[in-house]
Amino acid sequence: MQNEKVSLDSRKNAYYAILLLGIVSLMGDIVYEGSRGLIPSYLELLGATAFIISFVGGLCDFLGYVFRLVSGFLVDVTRAYWLFVFLGYGLIVAIPLLGVPLGLEAAIVLILTERLGKAFRSPSRDTILSVISMDVGAGKAFGIHELLDQIGAILGPAIVTFLMLFTANYNITFSFLFIPFLALMAVLVYTYKKIGVKTVSVELQETEMRRTVLPKVFYFYTFAVLLNTIGLLPYTIILLKASETLKPTGGEWLVPLTYLLIQGVDAPTALAADSPTTSLE
Repeated sequence: MQNEKVSLDSRKNAYYAILLLGIVSLMGDIVYEGSRGLIPSYLELLGATAFIISFVGGLCDFLGYVFRLVSGFLVDVTRAYWLFVFLGYGLIVAIPLLGVPLGLEAAIVLILTERLGKAFRSPSRDTILSVISMDVGAGKAFGIHELLDQIGAILGPAIVTFLMLFTANYNITFSFLFIPFLALMAVLVYTYKKIGVKTVSVELQETEMRRTVLPKVFYFYTFAVLLNTIGLLPYTIILLKASETLKPTGGEWLVPLTYLLIQGVDAPTALAADSPTTSLE
């Protein structure tokens, strides 16, 4: 009976921790996913050509993924999981700073900075999530996290669309995103106080137990994702074309609305797409 009570408490604590990390990601997505529907049009307003806008969009994704190799290695060496999480989420401040009219070059630097933040936080956050999900299953944990993440990815563009509809002002809209950014950092601090020390200590205890050879199916899956990614059309090009078509007829707000519709496809399928199993066997 006592063992059952401990098991129930462990599962309850695990779900609570998963929920907290999910809310952190939700708030982060409100800021940076909200901005993505504006960035191509904003860069165009600042004088960027279609080539520059597309190049910046591709470079952002490139840096966001390549530097995960660097940050993942550093995380493994230093065990500074929460340091990288705070650094990565803190760099999201670059998005609200776009509300300050600093010119094209500064805007590009800020956009690239936010993507570097993504590279810093993702390996550490996913490691923490995998540790706290031991009592409920990694597939279920990542499914819940992805659902909350995509809710934020819808709320962000929706908020931006609303603001552009009534203000038609990029600086006001970007600056407004300081509010969800501050909320994000507050939730992150609370999350660390609740689960920070515990998750790191558990991870250190379990490291040797979890050092196993990856199964072949992992490499097949990774290769399939690679092929899928190669075939993707960058969202910056889609939104730039949408801007050219929609802005003259309906206004600036229709472009982030287009991105909102794109994001709306992902959220309802997040839980269904994630397997409830805890391994790739």
